[in-house]
Amino acid sequence: MGQATQIAPLRVIAGRDIRVPITRTATTGAPTTAPAQLSVLPAQVNLAIYAGDDFQFTLTATDPGGGLTDFTGAAIKAQIRQKPDSANPPLEVFATSVSQNVITLTLTGSQTQGLVGAYVWDCQVTYSTGKVYTLAAGLLSATADVSR
Repeated sequence: MGQATQIAPLRVIAGRDIRVPITRTATTGAPTTAPAQLSVLPAQVNLAIYAGDDFQFTLTATDPGGGLTDFTGAAIKAQIRQKPDSANPPLEVFATSVSQNVITLTLTGSQTQGLVGAYVWDCQVTYSTGKVYTLAAGLLSATADVSR
């Protein structure tokens, strides 16, 4: 049987108040000579928001051993689009801030006001070395507000 193989450098925890660990690693028990399938997909984090409300959540990244991920010098972007392959500009862009290994993503009420329906989003990190990792991605569902 083959050894466990680490294929991604990060573990992502997404949440507001509750943090759910999502490990971005895969293992294969097959002999190394047999075909195997490995995946380095981002953590699946689906968001449900209420149009017109401020929205904020955090992504906490650690290495597979539980150590802090270093985002020094990294560019972080998170965008919302109609669909993944859209050539149009993003519908909205999250404001991002970083404190050690915690990325905070924020949308203002004016940004969410026009979002009603189903969309896609992701959060991507580009390190100063040029390496790119998409930490989290998923669906974003926005419900229309009532009060104006």
